[in-house]
Amino acid sequence: MKELMQNHPLFRDFPVKGYKVVWQIYQNNQLQGVIRLLHPLMAIIGIIVVIATAIGIGISCLIFAGIDSLDNVSGRLNIFFSLWASTAVGIVIIIMMAQWILRAPVREQQRYYHQGNLTQLDERKRLALRLDIVATYGYGFWIETLEHYPLTARLKQPAETFPLLEPSSPQAHREGLYDDWGIVDIDGYQSIVEKLWAGMHSRHFFVNMHQENNGSMVTTLAALIELPKDYVQSCAISGKDGRPPALVWAFDLWRVIKLSRNCFCAGIISERLAWDNILKTADMIYELFDSFDSYYNNYRLGHAFWSNDYSMIKDRLEQYNNYKAHCDWPITLLPWPTPPGISLSDDMRHGFMKSSDLALSSSVINKTVIM
Repeated sequence: MKELMQNHPLFRDFPVKGYKVVWQIYQNNQLQGVIRLLHPLMAIIGIIVVIATAIGIGISCLIFAGIDSLDNVSGRLNIFFSLWASTAVGIVIIIMMAQWILRAPVREQQRYYHQGNLTQLDERKRLALRLDIVATYGYGFWIETLEHYPLTARLKQPAETFPLLEPSSPQAHREGLYDDWGIVDIDGYQSIVEKLWAGMHSRHFFVNMHQENNGSMVTTLAALIELPKDYVQSCAISGKDGRPPALVWAFDLWRVIKLSRNCFCAGIISERLAWDNILKTADMIYELFDSFDSYYNNYRLGHAFWSNDYSMIKDRLEQYNNYKAHCDWPITLLPWPTPPGISLSDDMRHGFMKSSDLALSSSVINKTVIM
């Protein structure tokens, strides 16, 4: 089985460029931060070797400069070559220590995966996580594991033994979940997931698109996401290939994937429940959309409809353009799969056209939308 390896957290480079990580450590903590990557005994030996090597080079230069007659050439050269031989050994040791330090980010990842019993995911799980790749790449998070950032819960050793990965505790993820969603337990999580599966935002989009005065909204949304008005309008009707109306399902369903990853990191839900909901959601997405572009454009439309925030909307576009131009992570090579042939809900299959509880009036809209 292929060895699991990812980018270093908060860095986009793959394979890991150890010198960038170590240089960042040096900038943040100076030499003390770099020395911290070594075993204490190795650090002491390394400092002694560096000092001794520098002294050896200095003395060798002084001896060589002091050879001013043939009478003292032989003796001074013997001393010079003896010192230089010792200095050369020191230089070799320094180079080996530098290589050891530069490999530290990779070794820490390998130890993390070993302690967490993590291996390369199967293709279905990788296809599911790939749906979260744009923002993940933008922030330099992880995409080949359920967690987007290293977790202390995976470890069998103290977090301090992973100075480069700096694993996060569950508590570090809980505050954001409560502030954004009001989620504190598994019941709150599952309640939100059910609402997203039911079309939390798609249902409002459907209502707005079927009102007579929707022209201004369509024009504004199209301008904000920098796509034609025809595209926005097409999301309210069935696709030419018989796929259901897209509405803004990509945004609803992406939020399930993101929420599931975050709640797992926060220790609110189990790994099994997170995967069950993510895989179910991914099947819905692959049933609804025929390419990554169609999926992510619909996500951006849904985000614009929901947020009505110019800077956030443009940030999503910038993230997508950056992803397309620069992302070379292995997961991007996965093909877009054929529709899995799952059974969709009536609301999803028919775009809420058969929902008896939806009246086409503003009374069902409980949020302000772009008009």
